[in-house]
Amino acid sequence: MSDRRTVAIWTLPETGHLNPTLRLADTLVSRGHRVVYVAPAMIRPTIEAAGHEVTSWFDEWYDDEWQRRITEGGTLDRRRAITERYGRIAAELGRRGAAPILGDIAPDVLVADVQEPLLALVAARDGLPIVVMNTSLPQTRDPGVPPTRGSVGLQAEGHRRLDPRLAWWLFRTKRTASALAARALGAEPPYASTTRFARSLGLPRDTLDPWTVYYPQLDGRPELVLCPAAFDVARAPRPLRYYVESERRGSVPPLPDGLLPPGDGPLVYCSLGTRAYRTDRTPALFRAVLDAVAARPERRLVLSLGQHLTPDQLGSLPANVTAHRSVPQLAVLDHAAAMVTHGGLGTVKECVLAGVRMLVVPLSHDQHANAALVERHGLGSVADLDSLTGASIERQLDDLLASSAIDEAIGTMQRRFRAVEDDDLGADVVAAVATGAALPPNPGRR
Repeated sequence: MSDRRTVAIWTLPETGHLNPTLRLADTLVSRGHRVVYVAPAMIRPTIEAAGHEVTSWFDEWYDDEWQRRITEGGTLDRRRAITERYGRIAAELGRRGAAPILGDIAPDVLVADVQEPLLALVAARDGLPIVVMNTSLPQTRDPGVPPTRGSVGLQAEGHRRLDPRLAWWLFRTKRTASALAARALGAEPPYASTTRFARSLGLPRDTLDPWTVYYPQLDGRPELVLCPAAFDVARAPRPLRYYVESERRGSVPPLPDGLLPPGDGPLVYCSLGTRAYRTDRTPALFRAVLDAVAARPERRLVLSLGQHLTPDQLGSLPANVTAHRSVPQLAVLDHAAAMVTHGGLGTVKECVLAGVRMLVVPLSHDQHANAALVERHGLGSVADLDSLTGASIERQLDDLLASSAIDEAIGTMQRRFRAVEDDDLGADVVAAVATGAALPPNPGRR
């Protein structure tokens, strides 16, 4: 077809960042466009299993040895490994440019994750059209909203305890001091070196917005927030910010035999996402959840442990519990009554669409803010990792499973989510940028 365009998608190579992009890719392909993911070999099988094309990049810095270095050992060793890897990728891109990666694809537009900015910066220097993609809630400074990271976040209703402008100043001051100290130890965080990389490319200072929660963000480009605005707090409108679809259509595959515990009692599902390795406290959390359900044999529990724990590390399991290193999450949610989760945005959205109540135990990153919003919207409750016990989880699960108000709140949010999912607005934005057409109307501005 004459208006067929090529779209390159560049995302952080983790499942929590990849999965929300698949709906966008599906829609673009169904319209006749070519979509190519730029990704390392470690996540290539997942992308290909989803039916999409992949071109490899920097496989050597995302192999098993690098994964071991950034997930095992002491905190300082892990951070030094992350700094080294990021620096090597930046040096390679600065020396060779984007052509070795994007040359054969010849994309008409690059859709770039805000948490993986290096290739996007090189593409910006070369004049390639870019759509910024955010798998979390918006990360840039808003005069009425505090940073969506850490325990300050959005926990106070209306965030009145601390003026948002002061919260942003404190956040950035603390982060700058932390980055300077880390740099002295050879563990400078990637966000701190991103601006320096942009300047080495000759990009103007106003190319990047430095007032962000994570990485400095490309300014003046359309931004796709892969979450319905109904879940977010009220923010000052940005004409180029679109809240768009992120959940794949299609049927959920059947569950493998033996994955669920026997019986027909209420099913509790527990998973802490793809970044659980970033805290050493997850084994204790899993054991507390295990104790809570073991005390209530009429309930059932499925534990998804991730790649850094094995079921035998939990010891003997009661008959109403199964533990696995990995499970098909959407399939399990179809059977679950409640989920104990870290509060990653992808998991929260999947719970809403599946009608599953949430007990959120935030661990890091944006999870405190997501947890606060789950509670604010009446979709579940929040537990503090520092005071968590089996008995406290048992009480919170009792309250969750007995609440009719949560049922109503989830039903309302489901309808709002589905309206966004059915619009395919994100695909419209990407297609418009790729073809040079006018951007579609932005419902978020009204």
